[in-house]
Amino acid sequence: MGIRDRARKLDESGALKKKLNPYLNDPEQALNLIYQVLPSKKDKFRKFDIGQLDQMLEEQLPECVRLLPIGHSMTLNEKMSDLSQRLMEGEILANKNLIGVGGQFSAGKSKFLNSLIKVSDTMRLPENQKSTTSIPTYVVGSDHDEISIVTQYNKIVVDGQAMQALTHEFSEKFEISLRRFIKYIVIKSNSFPDKWKQSLVFLDTPGYSRSEITSEQTDKELSLRELRNVNSLIWLINSVTGAVTTNDIEFLQQLPENIPVLVVFTRADSKTTEELQQIIKEAEKTLNQNGIHPRAITAYDSVRGVEYASQHHIVDYFKAIEKKTLNSTGFKALNELNLLFDKIDNEFKQVALGLDEDRVNLKNIIRNSNNIMGLESVVDLYVDNVRQLDALKYDQRRYDNLKKKILKKIELLS
Repeated sequence: MGIRDRARKLDESGALKKKLNPYLNDPEQALNLIYQVLPSKKDKFRKFDIGQLDQMLEEQLPECVRLLPIGHSMTLNEKMSDLSQRLMEGEILANKNLIGVGGQFSAGKSKFLNSLIKVSDTMRLPENQKSTTSIPTYVVGSDHDEISIVTQYNKIVVDGQAMQALTHEFSEKFEISLRRFIKYIVIKSNSFPDKWKQSLVFLDTPGYSRSEITSEQTDKELSLRELRNVNSLIWLINSVTGAVTTNDIEFLQQLPENIPVLVVFTRADSKTTEELQQIIKEAEKTLNQNGIHPRAITAYDSVRGVEYASQHHIVDYFKAIEKKTLNSTGFKALNELNLLFDKIDNEFKQVALGLDEDRVNLKNIIRNSNNIMGLESVVDLYVDNVRQLDALKYDQRRYDNLKKKILKKIELLS
């Protein structure tokens, strides 16, 4: 059944009678969004496009090092994907501190950010629990409003309703997940508080406790990968749950210890001040017992946009962040890439030396042997050695050329 058929069936059943997002309600609009996001042949072969760096790092580089020890590493592709994304994000994060916003599904991350940053209605992050954000989303201050979808090959400017549609609900309704094709979303907001425009960038991550299992990265894995690279972290917990959960603890324990954490209980309006004080007291005890020491723990009412009991932990946290060294995500990723290049260069050298040594030994055996009939297996080894050395030299030439292209591409992006 096609997308149009599924949408019409839903419409006929009355499920779409109410007024909904046009990209969720109108199959033509949904198709248009899908066609924009999905890569075309033209995209794949575009010169110096936004995805060429991805292709070089994630596809071509692993192929060039297939004969090296590093080429057999199970984490090489994951490492390349991580470096590629951080290098591309360098432009967004240049001279700014990245604050990650994390938490379980329904923790209220998007609503918290919408309230905190005071974004306009057309730029708001999806708040509906069913249509929770499923794609990492950067919110950055700007002199104009713009929403961009960054794919492997493109940057696509969309309207707010399209962004609202890029959620789990869209995937479930049309049985296609656009998340696998999208690297991240960037919201440039003119209403971003002036006091933070030059210094802070916020990253909204997927809620991670959804239970569905797919062939893609789970929300938890995606959030963990993103939040490991932030400068600071605001961890949200729904105060309705009333406590820090095992899931919260297990997730936080996997993050680098040097990331300063602010724990915020959302939906402060659902509890009395006394109840919130008790929740915060118990949360501090639980976290400390598990080796987690947040800078502060507080509660926030996203509806009114205020911290509970006139506290100012959130403002103090931001002030402390602004004093920190400005973000150098792209620079750090480039350093890591150069270290990786050094490692690969050394492995090419060591593998070549080993093959040369084997070739000399085999050659001596052949030269000094008087048993011609017994040399067949040694000759086979010698021929195989020569082939391996030729293949290694071929791969090294490809790698040397690719390395130059990668560094040139990074220079063009910076």
